[in-house]
Amino acid sequence: MYVLSQYLVRIRWDELAVQTRAQITELVLGMLPEIAASQDEWFLKSQTAALVAEVWILIFSDTPYLVDAQ
Repeated sequence: MYVLSQYLVRIRWDELAVQTRAQITELVLGMLPEIAASQDEWFLKSQTAALVAEVWILIFSDTPYLVDAQ
């Protein structure tokens, strides 16, 4: 799951349709509560945090008006 998600976010983000980007963003953000509440190893939590950070950066780079509004 992480490897595919990271590949899509890092390598193929620009090629994805806006709807697909939104779905991936929802998927990644939906993983946060599950991982945070779990007893998984630190590396899974670290991978999740890194993936969320990458998606967050890409979202704001795609929508500069959100940054300007703040």
